Amino acid sequence: MASSDHDAPAATTHAAPAEHSGALHGVCIAAARLLRTSSALLSLTHDNQVHVVAGAGLSTTAVGLTARHADSICGQVATSGTTRAVEDATVENDLSELIAVKTGVVVSYLGV
Repeated sequence: MASSDHDAPAATTHAAPAEHSGALHGVCIAAARLLRTSSALLSLTHDNQVHVVAGAGLSTTAVGLTARHADSICGQVATSGTTRAVEDATVENDLSELIAVKTGVVVSYLGV
């Protein structure tokens, strides 16, 4: 985390199994191209946690991080059991206070 994120909840690191990381990275590359975005992440949820297992583009520094569901848009989508498309997370009442949104790491979001 950057030093400006000192108030962010602690995140832990988990690595994707080596045999899957290349394929998952390819999924992220394809998603970023298809959506014409600068980055894409693939996260898995389990036990009230979100594990970022692959990424492409500007967001690859998040690969390997783990966060609580409550601290993540991905976790909120998984908990609700719905899909979500967000053009500007800063104007969404339930998302605007998340650290990733407040710091500009997440602006737009598509979760299924």
